[in-house]
Parts: sequence; structure tokens; C-alpha cells
Amino acid sequence: MADGRLLTTWRGGSEKDSADGAIWLSRSADEGKTWSPPRALIAAGLRAGCQGEPHYGPLTALRDGRLLCAVMWVDRTNPGQPFFNPTTEGILPLHTLFCESRDGGETWSDLGEMDSAPYDAPLAITGPVLELSDGGWACPFEVNKHYYDSRPWRHAPAWKVSRDGGRT
Repeated sequence: MADGRLLTTWRGGSEKDSADGAIWLSRSADEGKTWSPPRALIAAGLRAGCQGEPHYGPLTALRDGRLLCAVMWVDRTNPGQPFFNPTTEGILPLHTLFCESRDGGETWSDLGEMDSAPYDAPLAITGPVLELSDGGWACPFEVNKHYYDSRPWRHAPAWKVSRDGGRT
């Protein structure tokens, strides 16, 4: 961050592929020598119209001082289903959610959801949002296939660019 503090996020759950994951946050004010006790930033629960869990939540420090957390939300309506279908190579439904902080990560806004159009496939976030020179956002994705889709999978990286704070 501009003041020299470091913030980091990570996913923690009872297992690597569990329905009880949370995005945890910790901060350092001494260049990473020591870190604050972790606190849950986003926990599993009902979001984006489905029971699910946050699977990835990278941070971006925006030029105006806000922090942005992009969240890959996994639909865990059926908590026993694995994230990846080994038979079809499809993945569970995903939603891209965002929240922001205006006070250095102390408090966070409610989660908003990004429109995934024109894609009709699960979009897995692959890195933090980039702030463009005009203030727009570019979010990197990997375009995946639906869980039960038996057609061959073809890897496709993509960017979703938003000029309105992630709403479209």
C-alpha cells in the first residue's frame, strides 16, 4: 500500500477442496517481518444466490487509495461435489464478486457481482484485477467448461474489462 503496509489474502478451509473455505486477511507494518493475526474477510455462506464458498480473493490497491478484493465464489449447493469433475474436466459454477475497502482494509463493502457476459462458462479468476490508465478494471480469467459438459475442454485465457466498477 502507499503507506508501506502489506496486506495478503489466502483461502483456508478444512481441506483443499472443501465447501467451508474462507478468504483470510493479514497485514504487516514492518515489511513482512511480523504479521497480524488472520481474520476472515469472506466466509462460506449464501452469496450470489447460492450456498457457496470463496475460493480465491486477490487484492488490488487502486490509485485513489481504495483496496479491491476480487472473489472467485464457488457454488457449493451440493457440498459433496468436488470442484473439478474428473470425468468431464468441468468445474462447479462460479461467480465473480467484488468488495472494496476505503480504510486500508479495516472494513469492507458488501459484495457485488460482476456480469460474466458474453461468456456462458465458469470463469476462474487467475490473478488480481489490474487498474487501467482510464480507471477501468481488467480482471484475468481462465474460461472453463460446465461441470457435466462432456465435450473436450479447450483452455482459453481471457480478460473481462469493466468501465463501471465491475458491474459490467
